[in-house]
Amino acid sequence: MMDERWSGLASLMQSALAHPLVAQANETTSQEFRWLSPVASWVFILIILPLVFFFSWSIYRRERMRAHAGLRWTLVGIRTLVLLTVILILGEPVLRTMTFLSRDSVILLLVDDSLSMDIADKYSNRELVGRLAEFLRSSDDVVENTSRYDLVRRLLADEDINLLEKLRNKGEVAVFTFAGGLQRLEHFSRLRPGDLSREPDVEVLPSYDSVRVDGRVQQTRIADALLDAVASVRASGFGASEETIAAAILITDGQETGGKGVTLDVARRLGQRNIPTFTVGVGNPDEPKDIRALSLDVNEVVLANDEIPFDTAIVADGYAGESVEVELRFDGVVVDRETVILEGNGRRQTVRLKYNSPEPGEFIAQVEVEKRGGELFHENNAISKPIRVLDEKIRVLYLEGLPRWEYRYLQHALVRDPTMQAQVLLYSADRRFIQESSPGVPPLTGFPATEAELFAYHVIIIGDVDTEGTLGSRYLSPEQMALIKRFVYEAGGGVLFLAGELANPHKYRDTDLYSLLPVEIPESDRFDWAGDGPVSDPFNVRLTPAGREHSVMRLHNDIEENIELWENPRGRPGENLPGFYWFTEVGAAKTGSVTLARHPDKSRSALDEQGPVIFAYMNYGKGRTFFSAVDNTWRWRRGVENRYFYRYWGQVVRFSATGRLLGQTPRYGLATDKTSYTLGETVNIEAKVFDFNMRPVSDPTIVVYHMTDTSDVVASGPAQLELSLDPVRGQGTYHGTMVANRLGEHELWLGTEREKLAFRTFGVTVPAVELRDPKRNDPLLADLARATGGEAYELYEIEKAVDKLEGRSQSQRGNFKDNPLWDDSWVLLAFTVLIAAEWILRRLTRLL
Repeated sequence: MMDERWSGLASLMQSALAHPLVAQANETTSQEFRWLSPVASWVFILIILPLVFFFSWSIYRRERMRAHAGLRWTLVGIRTLVLLTVILILGEPVLRTMTFLSRDSVILLLVDDSLSMDIADKYSNRELVGRLAEFLRSSDDVVENTSRYDLVRRLLADEDINLLEKLRNKGEVAVFTFAGGLQRLEHFSRLRPGDLSREPDVEVLPSYDSVRVDGRVQQTRIADALLDAVASVRASGFGASEETIAAAILITDGQETGGKGVTLDVARRLGQRNIPTFTVGVGNPDEPKDIRALSLDVNEVVLANDEIPFDTAIVADGYAGESVEVELRFDGVVVDRETVILEGNGRRQTVRLKYNSPEPGEFIAQVEVEKRGGELFHENNAISKPIRVLDEKIRVLYLEGLPRWEYRYLQHALVRDPTMQAQVLLYSADRRFIQESSPGVPPLTGFPATEAELFAYHVIIIGDVDTEGTLGSRYLSPEQMALIKRFVYEAGGGVLFLAGELANPHKYRDTDLYSLLPVEIPESDRFDWAGDGPVSDPFNVRLTPAGREHSVMRLHNDIEENIELWENPRGRPGENLPGFYWFTEVGAAKTGSVTLARHPDKSRSALDEQGPVIFAYMNYGKGRTFFSAVDNTWRWRRGVENRYFYRYWGQVVRFSATGRLLGQTPRYGLATDKTSYTLGETVNIEAKVFDFNMRPVSDPTIVVYHMTDTSDVVASGPAQLELSLDPVRGQGTYHGTMVANRLGEHELWLGTEREKLAFRTFGVTVPAVELRDPKRNDPLLADLARATGGEAYELYEIEKAVDKLEGRSQSQRGNFKDNPLWDDSWVLLAFTVLIAAEWILRRLTRLL
C-alpha cells in the first residue's frame, strides 16, 4: 500500500514540476533600517548608554572648569555623542531595500471517478431529483439516466453555471480526479480584469469510457487523495516557499474503501493546517433498491421437443411484497413467464421456467425480471445463456453386472424416456435373455464390436461390471476399456460410473477406466474395503457449495427447499429424500473434478478430511464423466413414484451427454476464460477454427465480432476484434484479449456481422467492493467537512461552497539589497564636527 502511495506521489511531483501552477504575482518594495552587528536593545539602554554617560561625566567632573555648569554639561553631552557614534558605527547600520512577490492561493477541486460514480441513480426522493434537474436545466428522466460522474462532467462543462470561472475569481484552481489513486488533470490561473473567462477547447473531465479501464477506479481512497493533492500543489513552489491552499472542494459519493477512521484523521490534520474542505455529495443518499438475476441454470445442449427447464435465481433489495413478472425469451421471443412475489431484504428466490423448443439451431435464452421504478441498475435484471437445440435423441448404453434394484428401476427410466434411445447389456443374464431397449431400438447381444458402433452413443453408464470374468465369459476387456477411454477423450462422450459391491470402482484402479474416474482409488493393500458394507442407519448426503448450485442436483425449484430435500437437516422421515443404506468409500476427488455431495460424517473417511465423496464429475478431454458412490436412489420412489428418481437420472444423463452432443470435432469454437467479469477486467478469448477438411487453419489472425446490449453500441453495429494465432498451441488455435469496459451482457461470435458460426456470451458487472453499499455516504461527508472547518452541500448547492471560499494571498519575500550607513560621508562629517566642537570648547575653557 505504501509503495503504491509513494509511487503515485512521485508521479504527481513529476507532473507538478512539468506543469507548475502559474502564479499571478505583483511585485512591491519596502525599506527598513537594520543592524548587521546588532546589540540587544536592553543591553544598549540599560548597560552601554549609562556606562558611556557615566564615563563622560566622570572625566569632566575631575576637570577644573572656569566656565559655568551649563558648559560642563554641554561637553559631557558632546563626549557622550562621540562615544555613541563610535559604538553605532561598530554595529554596522544599513538601510535594507526588500522586494516582495505576492502570490495567489490555490483552490483544490477533487472529483471522484471510482466505479461507483458510474452508477445512474434512481431517486426515491423526488424533490432531490427535481432540484438537480432544475439546477442543470434538464428533466428528471435525464438526471436519472445520467451517471454520477457524467452529472459532474456536465456541471463543469455548463457555460451558464460557469463553475470554473467563479472558482478562478477566488484564486488558482488545481483539478484532480481520484479513486484508488490521484490523477492530476488541469491547472488554471486566477482571473484578472480583462482576462478571458474560459480556456479555449478545455474539457476538464475525460469521458468515462477512457476512465473505467484504469485499475485504480476499483477502489476509493479519499484520505490518500486529499493528502496527495495537498502535497502535489505545495510541491509546485519548487521549495522556495509553500503554496498557500485556500480550500478544497471534494465532489464524491462518499464511498470509501480505505476506512472512515483514516479519512477523518486526515481531515483533522487539514483543519489544523487551515485547509477547509467543502464536500459536495453526488448520488442517492437513500437505501438503494435493486432487482437482479443472479444465475441461469440450463444445459447448453438440449433436444428439440424436449421440455427444457430454466432455473434462475433472483434477489431483490427493497420491493418486499411486490409482484414482478419473470419472462423467458428464446431469441427475443417471450415463451414463458411467471409472477413472483418478492421477499426483499436480499433474500435469494429461485424461479423455474420451461420451454419446448420445436426447432434445432443455436439460440440465446434470456431470463428477464420486470424493471421497477427506483432500481439502482437495470442491466442486471436480465441474464442470458447460449443454447444449442439438436433434433436427435440421446443414445445411451447401460452396462450392468447383476440385476440389482438400482438396475431394475434405472433401465425402466431409460427405455421409457421419449428423449432417449437406450440399450441395456446385463452381463449376468443368460445368452437367450432378450436385453432391454427403447421401443423401436434393437436389443443388444453383446458389447459393441467396433469403434463406430460404440461412438454412435452419447452416454455410457457403467454399473457394477467386472473386469476379470467373475460372471462368466462376459466382462469388460482391456481393449473395451481402452475404447471407452477414447470414446470420452476423443469423441466427447459421457460416462457414468454407478458404484457396486462387486467391481465398480475398486477393480478399475489399474485399468484405462481409472483415468476417467473423478475420484482417486487407493491401492487395495493400503485400504480396508470392509467399510464398504451396508450401514445400519440411513444417511442423507451433504451438498457441497457447488452441489447446491448445480442443475444436476436440482430436484426442487426453490434452492432452499432443494437443500432441505437432499440433506434432511431436521431429520423428518417422509418429508425429504429417503436416506442411503450403502455407499462405497473412495479416495479424495481428483484435481480438476467437482464434488457435488459428500457423506455427512467426516469421521468415516480416513482418506478425505472433508468426508467421503458421494457424487462427483469431471471433464476429460472432450467429454465428461460422473461418479455415484451409492446404488439405492431407487428408494426415492417411496410415496412419490418416479418424481425425483426420473428427474435426477434424466438430468445426470443430459449433463454427461453435453460434449458428445456438441459434435465430434466442430469446425468453429469460441470460448472465454469466465462467463462473468467486473468492469476493467481483461477478457481472455480463445477460438478454434478448422477448414472444410477438418484441418486446423494457419492464418496469422482471425476476426471476432463483439456487441453489447447497450443501445448506442447496437445502433452502430458490432465491433471487430482481432485474434492472433497462438504460438504455443499452434495451428487452428487463436487467442486475444479485450477489456470489459461496459456494464451488461456481451456477445462474441465468429462468422460475419449477420451469421454466427460460433458464439459466446458473458456479463460485466461493477466490482462488489464498489457496490457493497452504493448509496451516498452523507455521514462521512458531513464529518469530513466539519473536521476541516468546511461544510457539506448537495450538488445543486455547489455555488454556495464557492461563495464560502476565501481567496488568501501570500506575500513571498524576494531579493533584498543593503545600503551601508556607517561608512557614508555624512557619518564621518558628523563624527568630525563633534570632535572639533569638543576641541574648540575645551580650548576656550583653557582645558587644553
